[in-house]
Amino acid sequence: ANSSVDFGFWAGVEGAGHHFLQAVMQHVPFTLAQVAPQWRCGTHWKRSLYRKTVNSFRNLSPDDLNVLDSGSYPMCCQGNHEERAHSCQPRLDWLAQAARDAGVNLKVLFLYRKLEDCLAADCLHRDMEACLNQTETLISNAK
Repeated sequence: ANSSVDFGFWAGVEGAGHHFLQAVMQHVPFTLAQVAPQWRCGTHWKRSLYRKTVNSFRNLSPDDLNVLDSGSYPMCCQGNHEERAHSCQPRLDWLAQAARDAGVNLKVLFLYRKLEDCLAADCLHRDMEACLNQTETLISNAK
């Protein structure tokens, strides 16, 4: 384990600025830190593959800018309002524990934007869900 290794994770509700950061990161050399395939967009996070993520974190280099895929709340699950509102969230608690178990440092960048601005970005500009459903999704995920 190498406690001099840091890696970053961007957390925030949909519409908070993940796409902006992804555009910025296209101009920055970084290493994409890997998590278990079941901890990625479009899947329900499964604790059973926790060790894969720990092992991946142990292989991070202290010489790299290590970044996880950004995690919005919700994380994917397009077309399923109930899952988007209640079960498609990255498990920050699992990421933090995996980092501790791997002996690396998790740095979380919390993306903040007024919820009404996130709502406009999500349902007016990007059509994530109808505005009423997206309102429920944002409120549930902001908790």
